[in-house]
Amino acid sequence: MSASGTPRPHNSPRAESAVLNSSDPTDPVLSTPAEVNRDIFRETIRGLIEDNQLDRRTEREAVEFARHLAIDASDAIAMIAAARREAGLPMEPSAERTMDAATRGVTGVAVIVLLLNAVWFWYVLRH
Repeated sequence: MSASGTPRPHNSPRAESAVLNSSDPTDPVLSTPAEVNRDIFRETIRGLIEDNQLDRRTEREAVEFARHLAIDASDAIAMIAAARREAGLPMEPSAERTMDAATRGVTGVAVIVLLLNAVWFWYVLRH
């Protein structure tokens, strides 16, 4: 009860401070809210991996979920990569590697087109 006679809510600051400021050595070590949020995020990712539902779209949604848990996007991506490694899943190629592969493909097509043009010009000039 508060001084006015009304019941105090269960989540009152006085009750929280009594728990968080407890210096009793027998009390278990309390986790900070940030650590709890990280644990929630890790368990969510593990659950997605176990259910075989972790794809690019789900990863983007997971990073968005991490923002709601006050976890930085780069930390969330690193945690997803760590969970993938732990599960033995192949790592997704980086955007730079994907772009390099696309550039090589386009370059190969361009070289073939140039060679065909050279053969065609040589044929036209000879006849």
